[in-house]
Amino acid sequence: MAGAIIENMSTKKLVIVGVILLLFQALSFMVGGLIAPSPTTAVHYMATKCVDNMKGHHEGKKWFMPWGPNHCEKIRDFEEAMIKRIEANNIVFAVHIPMSNQEMSSWFQFILVVLQFDIAFKMHNQIDDGAIVTIDVGLAYRDNSLSEWTEMTHSVEQRKLSCNLSTTKSTENEGRYYECDVLPFMEIGCVFHKYYLLNIRMPVIERKKVNVGIGEIKDIHLVGIHQNGGFTKVWFSMKTFLTPCILIIMIWYWRRITMMSRPPVLLEKVIFALGISMTFINIPVEWFSVGFEWTWMLLFGDIRQGIFYAMLLSFWIIFCGEHLMDQTERNRFSMYWKQVGPIVFGSFCLFIFDMCERGVQLTNPFYSIWASDIWSKLAMAFIIVAGICACLYFLFLCFMVFQVFRNISGKRSSLPAMTKARCLHYEGLIFRFKFLMLVTLACAAMTVIFFIISQVNKSHWHWGDHTVQVNSAFFTGIYGMWNLYVFALMFLYAPSHKRYGDEQSSGRRTIRATEVDFKWGGFNKGDCFFIDLGKDKCNRFEKLKASQVAIDIQDNERNGRANLSMVEEGLDPQELIEVLGPVPSIAPATPDDDQVETGNKKKGALYLISDATGSMKTSAVAETSPFKQAMLSPDDCYILDNGVDNNVFVWKGPNANPSESKAAMTAAQNFIKEKNYSNKTQIQVLPAGGETTLFKQFFSDWKDKYQTTGPTKAYTIGRIAQVKQVPFDASTLHSNKAMAAQHNMVDDGSGKVQIWRVGKGERVPVEPSTYGQFYGGDCYIILYSYKQGSKEQHIIYTWQGLKCTEDELTASAFLSTHLDDSMGGAPVQVRVTQGQEPPHLMSIFKGKPMIIHSGGTSRKDGQSQSGSIRLFHIRTSSAKSTRAVEVNPSASSLNTNDVFVLKTPDSLFVWKGVGASSDEVDSAKHVVSVLGGKSTNVDEGKEPASFWAALGGKIDYQISKSLQKTVKPPRLFGCSNKTGRLVVEEVPGDFTQSDLATDDVMLLDTWEQIFIWVGNDANEVKKTRAPKIAKEYVDTDPSGRCGIPVTTIKQGSEPPTFTGWFQAWDEHMWDTDPMERIRAFN
Repeated sequence: MAGAIIENMSTKKLVIVGVILLLFQALSFMVGGLIAPSPTTAVHYMATKCVDNMKGHHEGKKWFMPWGPNHCEKIRDFEEAMIKRIEANNIVFAVHIPMSNQEMSSWFQFILVVLQFDIAFKMHNQIDDGAIVTIDVGLAYRDNSLSEWTEMTHSVEQRKLSCNLSTTKSTENEGRYYECDVLPFMEIGCVFHKYYLLNIRMPVIERKKVNVGIGEIKDIHLVGIHQNGGFTKVWFSMKTFLTPCILIIMIWYWRRITMMSRPPVLLEKVIFALGISMTFINIPVEWFSVGFEWTWMLLFGDIRQGIFYAMLLSFWIIFCGEHLMDQTERNRFSMYWKQVGPIVFGSFCLFIFDMCERGVQLTNPFYSIWASDIWSKLAMAFIIVAGICACLYFLFLCFMVFQVFRNISGKRSSLPAMTKARCLHYEGLIFRFKFLMLVTLACAAMTVIFFIISQVNKSHWHWGDHTVQVNSAFFTGIYGMWNLYVFALMFLYAPSHKRYGDEQSSGRRTIRATEVDFKWGGFNKGDCFFIDLGKDKCNRFEKLKASQVAIDIQDNERNGRANLSMVEEGLDPQELIEVLGPVPSIAPATPDDDQVETGNKKKGALYLISDATGSMKTSAVAETSPFKQAMLSPDDCYILDNGVDNNVFVWKGPNANPSESKAAMTAAQNFIKEKNYSNKTQIQVLPAGGETTLFKQFFSDWKDKYQTTGPTKAYTIGRIAQVKQVPFDASTLHSNKAMAAQHNMVDDGSGKVQIWRVGKGERVPVEPSTYGQFYGGDCYIILYSYKQGSKEQHIIYTWQGLKCTEDELTASAFLSTHLDDSMGGAPVQVRVTQGQEPPHLMSIFKGKPMIIHSGGTSRKDGQSQSGSIRLFHIRTSSAKSTRAVEVNPSASSLNTNDVFVLKTPDSLFVWKGVGASSDEVDSAKHVVSVLGGKSTNVDEGKEPASFWAALGGKIDYQISKSLQKTVKPPRLFGCSNKTGRLVVEEVPGDFTQSDLATDDVMLLDTWEQIFIWVGNDANEVKKTRAPKIAKEYVDTDPSGRCGIPVTTIKQGSEPPTFTGWFQAWDEHMWDTDPMERIRAFN
């Protein structure tokens, strides 16, 4: 995600944005502190003791009112009940909510009731340890004081008493009250009715031990907590205001992303998802709870908050990952499963816990998960697991933040050596990361600080004549703060349409030079213009293209006598103003380069003029440009249709028949009429060899006769490209780059070697005495260092066994990248699959062959049990490097051109094929020394019976000599995301070093190896997706190639194996900007 608004914003503008956000933040605190009342109100209720003289009261047919015209028969205390011989089962504790002469309101949102018993100490009636109190409770409602009560719910609940007596248990202290903990009693998620009535019974059943051993209960106290209506209105209003704000910025943010010529990257998607979750939590559906009895609102609120915080935590992880600047896999969500996994699992645990409590309370508001030992343990388990997940998450987060800051410190030291565009890119990444870290820490700190203040201080402060509600300020302030956080994220981290330095083009655009009206109205700020006086805000590629076209006109159409001047917008020369007049307001740039490119491709069509049918006709050759020069046959005539720009070109082949040549002009005129083009359309007749620049620009690979493509090398039409075979000679590796490239050898393998095995996510050093032995169940990292002139170069080989685990494959890629980063990104990385080792890797083991065991691992005591019969295939490459690979012990594995070592429980054979070389025979001796035992040499055709018996019998095997490898012409491709998706475009014709665009990722296919060349200014999409494109390119090759080494090379660190494919490679080509060279040339 390069080019965010925050990176291109001036300090002044950033300060202005910060001040505005702080003002809104202060306003959100003030709304809660000065306008809203306290968030909740707690009302204390004393249960009235009523007498139920009716049988069947447990059926709930009668409701007992504590006061009013129909109040119940009351008793003051249990002593009175004993005097009147009223049994405990006939006593009903009645509580009316709210108090007398008051009403509940839908604005109260919820009711939470807790219960506490007054229990007196009696020597003969003490509270047993672990005492359980059973409560038979009913809840009813009505909406006016004259209507009957309607049952809402009825339940029998149990609660565990937790009471302590502060004095000694003795006769003198009888009558003192226990200190009992408050018990959760009831929770209703919607206050839809005006009056509520609770009838509580304490049934005593001695034979079942129900309410036995709970002491002498004197009174029941209840505390009802509900949200204040005034606070609810402020809260709803705040949500109603913030919802469209976040929604608008979210739509704006996504529109900015879709305007880009690339697909959105992972971080942009996560920021957008964070905006969606914030909008989800903001949508004021609570307004409906005022008119509807939605008891699920508390559960729904928990779910919304859970989704938002899970998304916020995921964003922080992915934001850190995106800023691990050289982590090529960061744009894939799957790369973050270890960090995001704890968030998902922890959120799921909390969701299950919430459903087990508030989910059940939707049908039974008296339910509490903490009432049962089993359920309370299960609830604690869910909470503990969620806490562990949170700890793991923050450990991951802290580690990633540490990695980013370590990367930042490393990048800062290399910034002066980078190009301006790349330097600005990394400075932007560093700035926006530090900015977000600072803001995030500030938000988190404010959340914690205000929470502590709201808990330890009284609920309000006095500020002059004003009362500040601290708790209300906490709720509205923190809620507003996270909304501003998300708003600022989407605003500041939206893609900017400004670019770094000259980095304007995202791909190989189809650039067209079109003649326009010679007046200021023909200019705009988005394109380049060249003016021929008898004598450009545009992107880098357009500047180069315009310069090339202008130079071509200067050289070929003005015979080199015209002066060429480079003019930037706002620096118009006096000669131009004298001709065109004063500079007016210039039209803005065209915003959509993709649309312009599509239009450019449609500006040209190629038609063949032929009289083969007896009459002169035109037939389509290509409907869109660019064309290939090979489409123009020297035996025919063609029309190039550029009618949209009032141009039609007629090209005459040198061998065209006279009738076609004579009729060409007439055919072009008829063509204009058929197309209904303007009568101002010009017809230009061009003989072969006399093509103008405006004509040649429609061909992607146009080359003039005798045009040079390299020192002393002239281009000739019809010439077939060839690659000359260069024999291998290690002594000339550094001087003969073509030889080095063809044999994949940067040197003779005499450099320094270090090898590590990948184990448990770490690099484990391999014993140097075993260098050269590899096991198919392992992955290895090999660091090879060598001198190129006075400069030390490095290659990192990542060798991946065919039987290694997925974890080891992933770890090998990560550890290779980490090693690369630790060395400043200079090494060349080469990924090697078992069996596809390049010659250079096989040459670095000091004359010993590379031995590959089919399976197992090189861990201590980790080797798998080898088979009783083992067969090793030994072959020497054209670069004189030898590999011994364990193969299936069968006669079909033999090859007449190679050497094989066969080990059985009681013998050891060295089988020499007819075509085997002496180097292969010598290498077999080393393999024998590794396997152990005394060998017997066996020549092909003279095998003893025991040899064939060990291989399962003699069967057909490869007896023809290896064919000489056919050299395939190399191919160069550019990776482009100009259309919004990453595509690969082949560079046409004979490519040169100048085809390596510094803002692209290039693929070089040399048949036996694929190079990924990363330009210094390539964007992250290209860097991330190019390796996958290379793999798909090989996998889908019709020739059936597979497992070919893929080497990643960074601009400026190219080894001879790469540069050798380019004629006249110039190491200093990119020291100066191409535009500067053009200016210097002119």
